[in-house]
Amino acid sequence: MSDKYPRHQDVSQALDYTSVSAQVSTAFGSQTYYVRLAATSPIHYRITAGSGESSTCTSADPLLPTNVVEIVGCAPGSKLSAIKAAGPPTSADGRLTVTELS
Repeated sequence: MSDKYPRHQDVSQALDYTSVSAQVSTAFGSQTYYVRLAATSPIHYRITAGSGESSTCTSADPLLPTNVVEIVGCAPGSKLSAIKAAGPPTSADGRLTVTELS
């Protein structure tokens, strides 16, 4: 990991996703500016920072392929939602691990 990313792993949440948008149960912490994402099958994800934003994830949101770990920026207090990618190939239901970094 490069020096521009934090190295301390804080809270991890697991999110089971299907073809219906699912959201993590707990907002990110007050010192969380990055999260690490890893999924068991291709997904689309959306990070929302405010109550005025739609938290429903769609296929127009960023794609996270299988076997890829991604670190993305976020605002403290944000939430993440995910949906399985449509294909081809058709994506299976799965689990997304979201780890807060500080």
